[in-house]
Amino acid sequence: MTFFRWKCFFCTSILLILVFTACEQESAPTETVVLAADTLHFLVPYDSIGVEVGDSTLMFGSVWKATYLADGRIAILDGSIGTVRFYSGEGDYIASFAPTGEGPGEFTRLNKMKADTEGNLYLGGIADRKLAVFDSNLNLVKEIGFYSSNRISPYVISCAPDSSVVLRSFVYSPEADSAGIEIALFDSSSDPETVYRRRMAPSEHGMGITRETAMAFTVGLDGRVYTADMNVDSYRIICYSAGGDSLFSFGIDDYQRDFIPDSVLEADRANMRQQYINYYGTDEGFVYEQETCYIPIVSLAVDSLGRIWVRGERDGETSDIFDSEGNFLYSIKLKTPTWQAADRWSCWISPNGILATPSNPELYPVVYMLEEVTEVVYR
Repeated sequence: MTFFRWKCFFCTSILLILVFTACEQESAPTETVVLAADTLHFLVPYDSIGVEVGDSTLMFGSVWKATYLADGRIAILDGSIGTVRFYSGEGDYIASFAPTGEGPGEFTRLNKMKADTEGNLYLGGIADRKLAVFDSNLNLVKEIGFYSSNRISPYVISCAPDSSVVLRSFVYSPEADSAGIEIALFDSSSDPETVYRRRMAPSEHGMGITRETAMAFTVGLDGRVYTADMNVDSYRIICYSAGGDSLFSFGIDDYQRDFIPDSVLEADRANMRQQYINYYGTDEGFVYEQETCYIPIVSLAVDSLGRIWVRGERDGETSDIFDSEGNFLYSIKLKTPTWQAADRWSCWISPNGILATPSNPELYPVVYMLEEVTEVVYR
């Protein structure tokens, strides 16, 4: 074999080896790598109402309450002037309603507002000690007065079927010399039709009674009532039938206490002392049994799907969501604009929609319309 032929044979052999090797590599089975993923849920603003300068119908002195109405309009209670302003679902101004006065359906200090799924609007005033129900055309449907010295209402409002309401009230029992919080159903009189839950403490406990007996609550789409003690030791919610029967409870069984930083405790104690001085003129006799842990449940709400939204004291931007039977679904976080620095956020979750407003004294009040979005994060 000549050198030239030997060289050709050698090159051909090497080429065949490479081809066979490549074929073996291509035909070898490959391992499929599956990445784990988490689905994150967020509330994200998609539009807003409120401007720094411009049309006065868009500027608020202070936003006390905001809610979607059953027909898609948005109602915003400006507490600084006792006026409810109405906007379209796109944020366009429609009209204002200022029920100022002392007559039927009128208030000297309007500070409560809620809307049901039937088109009714509920307005209340703690100082006026009454609640008024208006239809979608703002005609007065009924008014409930709370003039007994044993009950301060309406404190917190939640709408029940048939234009009745469930209220959280501060009540006093002179017979037992005790006071506390009551959650009860009212229809047309100041006497409750159904009392779902009442927590009382001796009157001698003074300023600490409100926190000691506090409860969160909401009403489901079917009229069932969900309540939770504002307790640092447990994360538990009790569901009652519309008639007041206890049905079941749910929550987080292995909940662990979440301790409050010392700096926050010091500021809270200073604030309570100042309130005492403002009322009594001196700090002599001031006693404040301070809680050292965050309360896991301070707010309950129901959305359009009947899901229960639970918010805690530590993180007002995050909610745990359960279905109406108490099964945990997921947690959701409010994803706010990076430029919108807020001391805290107020969120209004309702069967008609979700709104939020930031608390920041350096910025003009604004109300955000929110939608739920999800993000898949691989790890």
